[in-house]
Amino acid sequence: MKRYLILLLPGALFPYVFLFFLFGFFRGFLLDWIGENPLLLFLWLGIWFFVSLLANLAFFLLALGKQWAGKSLALISMVLKLIQIPAYVTVFLLSCIFAITIWLFAFVIVLFFFDCLTILLTGFIGLAASIRCAVEKRVSKGLCIANGILSFVFCADVVLAIIFSIKSRRPVSQQPLYSKEDGYTVSLAGNTPSNKNSKLRKGE
Repeated sequence: MKRYLILLLPGALFPYVFLFFLFGFFRGFLLDWIGENPLLLFLWLGIWFFVSLLANLAFFLLALGKQWAGKSLALISMVLKLIQIPAYVTVFLLSCIFAITIWLFAFVIVLFFFDCLTILLTGFIGLAASIRCAVEKRVSKGLCIANGILSFVFCADVVLAIIFSIKSRRPVSQQPLYSKEDGYTVSLAGNTPSNKNSKLRKGE
């Protein structure tokens, strides 16, 4: 899995690239670089997002296809969410400032749109972690479903990512289950004869 983590880098940096482009737009140095057409900024951001989306989708499919450990995916999802918190806070503060001035209110919509794109990218990793943990029966199905859905919801995604990562690191229950039909104890290690069944066989 480690060699594929590079796929997550464009998506992890996406909100910071957006803030850099926004800063360069208002400072003017990016306009000197790309010309006087500000639409080129959105073109470059669109290309970055498209590459990030393809990379995250590839990681998502690899995680399911190669059956990577659910707890590792949950940890990766949590780390991705946490490292993007400063970007979300900055965007929120900028939105509050832009909302005050009617001339800059349109940027609030732009900021919200790019927030949605960012959470879409990281949401796929949270969804992969939920699916794998559900298959491994490492975390309850209810929590897996909640994490899979809320990975695409602002604020709730960070809280669920932390809780889900902690829950996923707990060892899978290996409590043996006795079956009266065949007299065998079923565990994760395999089927082992129960004591009762063993005694009956010895009596035979």
